[in-house]
Amino acid sequence: MTRCDTHKALFQETFLHEKQLCRLMRALGGGADQVRVVGGAVRNALRGLAVSDLDLACVHPPNEVMKRAAAAGFKTVPTGIDHGTVTVVGNGTKYEVTTLREDIETDGRRAIVRFGTDWQHDMERRDFTMNALSVDRDGVLYDLVAGLDDCLRGRVRFIGTARQRIAEDALRILRFFRFSAHYGEGMPDAEGLAASLNNLQLLDQLSAERIQREIKKLLSAPRPAQLSTVMKAANAVLTQLHLGVEGADFAALAKCDRVDWSLRAVVLWKQQRDRLLQTVRDLKFSKAEIGRLETLFAALEFLEKCGFDDAFQIRLAAYHFGPDVADEVAYLASRPVANCDEQYSAWAKPLKDWQVPLFPVKAADLKQQGLKPGPEMGRCLKALETIWIEGLFVPSRAALLEKMALSMKKESRDG
Repeated sequence: MTRCDTHKALFQETFLHEKQLCRLMRALGGGADQVRVVGGAVRNALRGLAVSDLDLACVHPPNEVMKRAAAAGFKTVPTGIDHGTVTVVGNGTKYEVTTLREDIETDGRRAIVRFGTDWQHDMERRDFTMNALSVDRDGVLYDLVAGLDDCLRGRVRFIGTARQRIAEDALRILRFFRFSAHYGEGMPDAEGLAASLNNLQLLDQLSAERIQREIKKLLSAPRPAQLSTVMKAANAVLTQLHLGVEGADFAALAKCDRVDWSLRAVVLWKQQRDRLLQTVRDLKFSKAEIGRLETLFAALEFLEKCGFDDAFQIRLAAYHFGPDVADEVAYLASRPVANCDEQYSAWAKPLKDWQVPLFPVKAADLKQQGLKPGPEMGRCLKALETIWIEGLFVPSRAALLEKMALSMKKESRDG
């Protein structure tokens, strides 16, 4: 099948109803032989998912795209002009417009391309069949690599030979697992899986930044059960990246339906905390991302020692780490339990309608009592905070300062 009219109404409903998009397509020639919507928008519409990014392909070289778009009142930005991509902006909406291309040379990391006008060649150079579908302005679907059935069935399959696609860009190994988690059904495609596992050494040539972006996207898959299936299959690939998931609780992961890569990372690598933290540092995750993982692990360890059934300890975790983190840790710890949602509700109940109290004593208060800034003041503040916590956050500022004053008098008499 190369041309299909069946899904016209669907495409009209999901993105072709946008007048600005149609105006841009008309500016780029309008005809199916000149411009089409491609990639994720088409795939997501067919799979009943939200369409966020609108990418177009056209036969015009980048400079001509910019000229035509500007003449139609759009702003243009040459974001990837060497590879044929221009960002076109209208009323705050961005469209990525890319000239049809052919690969002249590839080395596993980047490609030298030649602009062209052949839709078949352009689609054949893409990664997966479900990503090579295109739609013209009238809603006619063009399927040049047998991707429609794969898209509808949730089969993430490389175009042509999986080995060749991976040799062109090693990142496609990680993209294969990411797309299988996001859009696939069941185990990853056998040919793609075999090609990925047989070319693990190619991952060594990828930059840390490219790897970490894919890892975060992979762990953000919307269906946790499918993610769990894919992560099992990807263990050898992850091991190559020092992130092997052997011994992970995949059943707990399958119930982690909060779409947050860091929460799922803690579930997967709970028993390998130090290795995970070292690897994310090596992969150049941001300080904030690393700090979040460290906080989640610390809060989890705190509550595992104290016990999740103690309401005060849950609140104490909220005091030390923040209420959101305490809630997330209660959620994470409940995933391995059979009745996980009920258990989570019970553990998180002490946090409902409860405001984290503020320690009432300040350094200025101690200064008024005659203490000078320095280590002694810090030790005194810490001691008073401990008394306040042991008093279930109840002792008032006045009561704490009185206790400190009595302690200072006693020390003076004794000493």
